[in-house]
Amino acid sequence: MKQQIQGRAKPRPGFAQRRKLIAGLTLAGLALNGYAGLKLLGELWEQHINPTALKTMPVDKHRLLSIPGDPSASPYRWLRDGSHLLIVDTQTPNYNIINVISGERVKTLTSAFPYGRRQLYWSSDHRYMVEFGDTQAQSYLNERRAIAWDLQSGKQIWKSPPLGYADSSDLSPEGSYFAQYQDESSSGKQQSKNVQVWDIRQNQLLTSWPVQALRPGPEPEMRFYVRTMAWSPDGTRLSLICSDGAIQVWHVARDQLLWTYTAAATAYTTNAILQQWSPDGKTLLLWQIMAGKSKMHMLNAQTGKLIQQFMVASDIRGLGGTFNLPDQHDQFLAWSNDGARLALRIYNELSGEKSVQIYDAHTGQKLFTCQGVTGMLTSFAWSPDGRFLAAGNIVDGLSSDKGGLTSTIQFWDASTGTALFTYQAPRAPIQLSWSPDSRFLATYNAQDYNVRVGIHYSLFAGFALQVFRVS
Repeated sequence: MKQQIQGRAKPRPGFAQRRKLIAGLTLAGLALNGYAGLKLLGELWEQHINPTALKTMPVDKHRLLSIPGDPSASPYRWLRDGSHLLIVDTQTPNYNIINVISGERVKTLTSAFPYGRRQLYWSSDHRYMVEFGDTQAQSYLNERRAIAWDLQSGKQIWKSPPLGYADSSDLSPEGSYFAQYQDESSSGKQQSKNVQVWDIRQNQLLTSWPVQALRPGPEPEMRFYVRTMAWSPDGTRLSLICSDGAIQVWHVARDQLLWTYTAAATAYTTNAILQQWSPDGKTLLLWQIMAGKSKMHMLNAQTGKLIQQFMVASDIRGLGGTFNLPDQHDQFLAWSNDGARLALRIYNELSGEKSVQIYDAHTGQKLFTCQGVTGMLTSFAWSPDGRFLAAGNIVDGLSSDKGGLTSTIQFWDASTGTALFTYQAPRAPIQLSWSPDSRFLATYNAQDYNVRVGIHYSLFAGFALQVFRVS
């Protein structure tokens, strides 16, 4: 195994070093003779004498693994050691743990949901996973359960009772508590809409409280419900995105509503509103999806006060089925690992200009704009060690006859926004995810272009999960 990336770049050779290197390269060129030798001489000179030159590295020199899969149905997750991935088997509903260096499947976990309708949640330390879905083939039976796994041992540690009609849910960051919204209005119970929190270690219901609409809907028959929920990183608060267009933030232990915020102009809007906490828990970001663009609301997570608003480019939605997933925040934004900075793909409504801009996540102040690169950026990811910001990039765009064939993974210096280097990659790299130790970067890449199935059309299809060594 190669040595882990060091924190400082290799220094530029001094004059004496360059003179020795020139002599050695000249001899190498003469020995190889002719054009091939001179070509190699030029490549080696560029690589060693000018190490800061922007280069595109061939895919086969750093790709370790390629596994066929569907991004919309086969989510993946790095395990704690940074050398293994847990992925959904494309042929069965089970999970495989893969060694990314050897490509060996080291373990298979049998899913409790053979019908595939499930949601997956992970603890922040990459150890625990909860699968949540239907246990029956007919979803109208509403027999939903949650199953918790310890990925280190490969064993189930908790199984909930049947949860009836349950909508949104989430696992606390440390993997101890599972929250869900349950609507029992059809049963005639007085407190029919409530949030439940389960202690999965002690196998008991920890707390439950009722929730209700804060704004009346335009039509009486419109049903109030909680669309999504998300735990704060410290596991003390839950933020609820509700169908009336309001955001409610609750203190879990006290069953107390702390603050609310209205993102949508009208109640029960059709515009989707998503959410994401900063890793340090100080900022809550709301993502309001609209036609052709999205609006970001940056809120103080303690008070709910608006810090900043952004218009974010969202022109890549529709490239393939995976871009329609409601939880793909990484297509437009990425938090630094410490939660201090936020990278956004900004859209200027007046000029149509798109750029990658870095903001202070606590004040909303713009820090810098990343060096522009040619192409169409897809998704972002900061390396956990804080050195790199990586993004998928369709270099030739979508209107070209090449149809995204010339795609790369672009790397910037995370502290300055300077473009450093790129890796060649198959079409449209999406869902970028770094290993915890920053040695590897996993992405989904399209293999096919312009695929038509019956009356349906998909720009990209035939995806594969691929792992690259970053060095």
